[in-house]
Amino acid sequence: VAHNREYLRERFVLIEEIYESQYIRETSGKSKKDEKSITKPGMEAEKVEQDKKGPGNNFYIILRGLPEKATEDEIGSFLVDCEIVGNIYRITNEAGRSSGDAVAKILNKINLERALQCNRKCLMERSVFVAETDMETYNKHIIKVEKMDTEENTFIRLRGLVWSATEEDIKAFLHDCNVNEVVLTTNDRGRPTGNAFVHLDTEADVEKAMAHNREHLRERFVLVEEIYESQYIRETKEFVSQTGNVNKKSETELEGNLENGKEAKKRKTEKDEIADHMDCN
Repeated sequence: VAHNREYLRERFVLIEEIYESQYIRETSGKSKKDEKSITKPGMEAEKVEQDKKGPGNNFYIILRGLPEKATEDEIGSFLVDCEIVGNIYRITNEAGRSSGDAVAKILNKINLERALQCNRKCLMERSVFVAETDMETYNKHIIKVEKMDTEENTFIRLRGLVWSATEEDIKAFLHDCNVNEVVLTTNDRGRPTGNAFVHLDTEADVEKAMAHNREHLRERFVLVEEIYESQYIRETKEFVSQTGNVNKKSETELEGNLENGKEAKKRKTEKDEIADHMDCN
């Protein structure tokens, strides 16, 4: 996975983790006999464990090879008789264009099996691959499609950054926005991913930030996307704990209140007031 987006000749390559069961399904062809012959010890136990999941559990799928012009409704119709939870999310590349892939959350095991039966069927004369994926992959590609009354609407993600971009660079890029926090992410080897998550002060700041979409930071243009508060917490939790950018609170406290930037300012103001008071004395 550390080689993700590295070049093989003239093209960069995307690397994705998949389930063993998905590997078997995708590489064994259409013959169930072949699938049975390469089933490893423990796979049957895994299947039994999956079957124990009740109807309230969600499953996730990834679709590949979708026509660029296919709409969410058309993709939903393609997944005939499948009950989808929420939206179908088209996956975009660093240029913001559709990659031909999409992810969706499926209601239960029965609907998952229906979705997998659509594998290799045609949509607009194109063969579409349908496979099971995991919650992590699904969450990675969620985009914000509506305002949430229960969450702060003050979070954005920047994609396509130059690898040497710093927190100061991002604040300069968002020069007309009040920035509470910037989290630059890295891969398993500690190398920059080209992504950053930003907590802004108000929804007005988000609107200003969105106006910078596709503007250049040095030699690369940057994609600016709104994200959910819960997604921000999930994506930045590992990095803020390493860098110490945020107060050392419990995860529950963090999810309950993301006003860390404001709290930091308040503490600084209180310290300044104490210092001024001591000077006066």
